[in-house]
Order: sequence, then C-alpha cells, then structure tokens
Amino acid sequence: FEPGCLVEVSPALARIRGLATGDTVRVFNERGSPEAPVLVTGRVAPFPCEDSEAHVICLNGMAPRTAASAPAEVSACHWNRLVPGAAGAAAGRDGKGFLVNIEKA
Repeated sequence: FEPGCLVEVSPALARIRGLATGDTVRVFNERGSPEAPVLVTGRVAPFPCEDSEAHVICLNGMAPRTAASAPAEVSACHWNRLVPGAAGAAAGRDGKGFLVNIEKA
C-alpha cells in the first residue's frame, strides 16, 4: 500500500460493505470523494452508539505535494478535501474526526 493512501476498516464494516483487503474504495461526503485501497484489520473496531453500532475508518497516508511526483492513484488521494474548514482568525482544517461514507469503487 505504501507509498500513498489507504483506508483501514474493521472486519465488521468490511462484511457490511462487501470489502476485502486490496479493494479500491471511495470515501466521500459533500466536500469530496477520493479513492484508495482498503485494508481490513482488527486494529479498527465498531463501537456502540445508543441502540446501534457505529463504525470508524482510518484514513492513512497522504498525497505528495505535487501530482507530477506520484502515480495518479496516489496523487488523487487528498484526505484534506473531506475535512470541514474552520472559520475565524485561526481558520484551517481539523482532520481528527469528520463524517464520511464508504463504498467499493
């Protein structure tokens, strides 16, 4: 998977979405939809949320500064485009947690 981006998902989410390690997934929200390979791993686990189960995915890696310095599949992966922007004097992006959906590309 390296260099480049990858998406870590739990075995439970992989079953729900029909994913296997090595599949390409699209991670998306209203701000963007980059694609990357998926890694199914026990390092990521679902958690209880009220009467349901919620899932976390880990977006790992980052694209190089210039698209010319990497293959297209690597340079197309910019997780920052999914992150909401902040307002005010210290405007920026907080990439620690935000909502996305995931599907097989």
